Amino acid sequence: MLKKSLRFAVWLQEYFLIVSIVIMTIAAALQVLYRYVFELPQSGFEEIARYLMVASTFIGVGLAVEKKEHIRLDFLETLLAGHPRANKWINNINHIIVAIFSLIMTFLGYQLFVYSLKANQHSIGANLPLAWFKATVMIGFALSFIHSVGHLVNSIKKTEK
Repeated sequence: MLKKSLRFAVWLQEYFLIVSIVIMTIAAALQVLYRYVFELPQSGFEEIARYLMVASTFIGVGLAVEKKEHIRLDFLETLLAGHPRANKWINNINHIIVAIFSLIMTFLGYQLFVYSLKANQHSIGANLPLAWFKATVMIGFALSFIHSVGHLVNSIKKTEK
């Protein structure tokens, strides 16, 4: 059940990223069309593209951790290439650091989201509620935490076998 839920979360993240890239492309094309063809500059399209890019970045954080493509220091793994047990420990420590960082960022993202809801913040050009874009900080790092803990548990299970 947990594996199916995690697979669904990964699918949802990938789907969100695909849809947001399509919307960003359309918004940027409309911005160019309105500005240079119709000579009617609209700031709303640019805002939509910008906020979706930021949201995609934070949602992509969780996906990068799940696929083990996030930024990490792997020079110790390279130095200790002939020592699989040492590499396993370094890898586990890496997962713990990512999980702790993700948990902290999830908490801070939650605070940012709540503040934006209370302040009723909206974007200037498109009048979009900013709280939902800021919620992607919390969502992305919460997914990052879940995936890093999942990798840690899988690594520990493999060690026990």
